[in-house]
Amino acid sequence: MRERQQYLAVLRARTIADRMPATFIAGRVIVMSSCRHLICELIGEGACSIASGRTRGCTPGLAAKTIDPFVFDEVRALLTAIATGDRDAAIRLAAIVRREARENRNLLAQAREDEPELASQLAELLIRR
Repeated sequence: MRERQQYLAVLRARTIADRMPATFIAGRVIVMSSCRHLICELIGEGACSIASGRTRGCTPGLAAKTIDPFVFDEVRALLTAIATGDRDAAIRLAAIVRREARENRNLLAQAREDEPELASQLAELLIRR
């Protein structure tokens, strides 16, 4: 009985970061998320932050398939902020990715065509590891 109590005390004393794989970004330890997106680890809410909430399949294509250039400008600024460890910038980038996905526009795919340098930075955050 005493061994079990000691085991439970040690288990409670350990943090989640001690039990889960982690990454070190901009001076912060980031706990690995289950979806394995680096941006989701930076945000650290546990669930996937870039999931659009829609299933794949046949959807009406009413929205334009191109992404406005000002979106790429905003993403570029957010990536600079994320590099310094700005969690709020990561949350805003995830919101942009979700918004574009809900309009049947893939931000990363479009960036690969229009903005190759931006696409490589986005891929680091959005592609599963």
